[in-house]
Amino acid sequence: MRLTVLLLTVLSSYLAGCAGGGAGTIDRAADDEAPPRLVVLVVIDQLGQWVLEEHLGLLPPDSLLRRAWEEGSRHIVAFPYATTATAAGHATIATGVVPAVHGAHANAIHDPAVGRRPVVDDRRHGVIGNAESYVSPAVLRVDTVGDRLH
Repeated sequence: MRLTVLLLTVLSSYLAGCAGGGAGTIDRAADDEAPPRLVVLVVIDQLGQWVLEEHLGLLPPDSLLRRAWEEGSRHIVAFPYATTATAAGHATIATGVVPAVHGAHANAIHDPAVGRRPVVDDRRHGVIGNAESYVSPAVLRVDTVGDRLH
């Protein structure tokens, strides 16, 4: 399965340029020397890269998705493992390693105490506004890109 991943660093560069009173142009040389101030990772599940490329011209030139595709950094990857379940795929993108290493190998697991539950449900970190849902990255055994940048 191929997946399109967009890193919207162009947005942070554009906003930084606007905030500084500039015209919003991007100085690529300066970006290479300084660490990014903001990195946004956008994953669009079940949108094939070829579908986006085929229909990109239908989006307005100043739309966020089209600008990110044309001006941002994008990487088209193939997962080096069999299952492309959501939790496993997102954890792979966020960590850069395969499920056997990061630990999120499926969307759901069997918990003897509660039965089938989402792999991201650690039964401790509640979702605000939903008292019966829990979500956390506790299953991950390695740092994410965000952890490393922090």
